[in-house]
Amino acid sequence: MKPLLTSLILILLGQLCAQNPDINRLPDTSFQTQQIKTASWTISTTFNSRVLSAGRDFGSSQVGLFPGVFYSHPTGLYVGLSGSMYGDSASLSYTQTNLSLGFAGSFTSNWRYGLSFAHTFFNPAEEGLLSNGIGLSTDLTFGAFNVGTSFTAMLGEENGYRLNLFSSGYWPLGQKGVLGNCAIGPSLSGLFGTENIPFYTLPLAQFERATGVRWTERKKKLPTPTPRPRQEGSANVFGLMSINLAVPFYYYAGNWTFGLTPNLVVSVPLPGETYEEQSSSAYFGLSISRQF
Repeated sequence: MKPLLTSLILILLGQLCAQNPDINRLPDTSFQTQQIKTASWTISTTFNSRVLSAGRDFGSSQVGLFPGVFYSHPTGLYVGLSGSMYGDSASLSYTQTNLSLGFAGSFTSNWRYGLSFAHTFFNPAEEGLLSNGIGLSTDLTFGAFNVGTSFTAMLGEENGYRLNLFSSGYWPLGQKGVLGNCAIGPSLSGLFGTENIPFYTLPLAQFERATGVRWTERKKKLPTPTPRPRQEGSANVFGLMSINLAVPFYYYAGNWTFGLTPNLVVSVPLPGETYEEQSSSAYFGLSISRQF
């Protein structure tokens, strides 16, 4: 197994389904000194017991399933293709396909950076408000700890901006036996953004069904007309939107990686964001990946 590549793959999935999009930047220094000498493929699936974006679901509680396949080259270039399915436990609807391209590198043995571009194909297409993302990220490692930040500019019918500040740790749980293949990686993050960034992952109709208000008319509390015109624009304020505490547990078995991640998310309202009651939420994620 190449742990640094596994970390990269989990970061890509985290962009879609975690409140902290940098939750899996593993700070273990032995992982970072291990070089990837051959190209690799990874398939992965993540299940979330609740789908939130920036701490919000607009009153529509759903589970999520996120399958994906990823390719990484020794130069640091990578490409990923993943999907999202939302719904209740009895029925899931396919909502989007995400294509990611990027480069991961390092300035020093403990200072990493990443550049990425992602495009989302929403299903149906008219439910996509923010369909493109251009990202920059960096993090520093200090022994078993690391700190970092990532910034993503989101483009589409509107523009949005997301800034994530995070800190995390990584500890193997033992040297031998079953625990020798296990580790935990707790993290704490603060997610800042514009009011519209939940729609980088959520369909716009989820907001409009839950509130009965057209997104562009949300400040006026007007009923949603049919069909919905989409040409209007509105300003988006920027600020702290959520705080996420996560405690991922990993189990490694050859080229397989299994993960269980409890999450506690505290949603923070932006000025003028009165259409949803903000609260704390707890959910868990399950992931499995296989590297080739």
